[in-house]
Amino acid sequence: MRRFATAILLLGPITIVTLWPLRPLLIAVWPVPVEELVTTDGGWILAPAIGGQNRPDESTIQVRTRPLSLVELETVHGERIYGYVIERGELAAGGYAVTFKTGPDRVQVIPDADLAAVLHPNDMTVADRFRLALGRIRNRHPLS
Repeated sequence: MRRFATAILLLGPITIVTLWPLRPLLIAVWPVPVEELVTTDGGWILAPAIGGQNRPDESTIQVRTRPLSLVELETVHGERIYGYVIERGELAAGGYAVTFKTGPDRVQVIPDADLAAVLHPNDMTVADRFRLALGRIRNRHPLS
């Protein structure tokens, strides 16, 4: 039993040190929860819970939630867009598109042909996140 405990204590730090150089890749592919933030000045922002470029100062956040209905759209161009699906309808030129609310007065219409993935980042288990991260790594770096 002591050998097993010693092995665990040794393998943990060794694994962390070994994987540390892969940290930027793992951060880029690991799906994180998305927060809906309301600021003291009435602003409404959707931002990743970890990191994110458009996060307000923590002292100005009045309300913070992680709604399960929030959707993350990944485009074929690698862009990630957060918001709420309003409807999915047919385009005048043919094909389908998603109408997506991304802010208080912002609505985007995104053609289905531009979508690579649609997911609910706040309603994912660790296993779901792991499978998605592996899929993203495979798509970025095909083995063949």
